[in-house]
Amino acid sequence: MKKWEIVVFGVVHLNFKYDYDRIQESANNDKTIRQLLGDVTFVDIYTNITIPAAEPAQGG
Repeated sequence: MKKWEIVVFGVVHLNFKYDYDRIQESANNDKTIRQLLGDVTFVDIYTNITIPAAEPAQGG
């Protein structure tokens, strides 16, 4: 997933109070969100993606 896509999904999540299932549905079917993602062809289908937890910083 590109950094821009993460930003778009984050903005949609925070501003519209969408849960992740609704974000996925919108990313796959909403024309405006697809255009914001830079995809005008409607080819890519976004699936559930797990973001790994950040590893703790090592002191030293």
